[in-house]
Amino acid sequence: MFLGSLDILEDEEAFRAQVEEDAVSFKPIGTLIHSYTRHSGTGKGKGKETALVEPDSDEALVFEAYHVCDKTPLCRLVLLT
Repeated sequence: MFLGSLDILEDEEAFRAQVEEDAVSFKPIGTLIHSYTRHSGTGKGKGKETALVEPDSDEALVFEAYHVCDKTPLCRLVLLT
């Protein structure tokens, strides 16, 4: 579902299903310029997890940075409207 869509989900089950789908299928516009992985920190205690975590692991949080400029096709469409 795209943010520009005017669909309103009043059913909680449908809303939750859409959120789950969007979480998996969302792709930011622009060019990926950097990514890094951190441990999700779900363990007990206040200590920071220092062990390396594979990006595909259930315990991984993957952060990504994207570069977007006025030449990015979808960005141009948004800026022009």
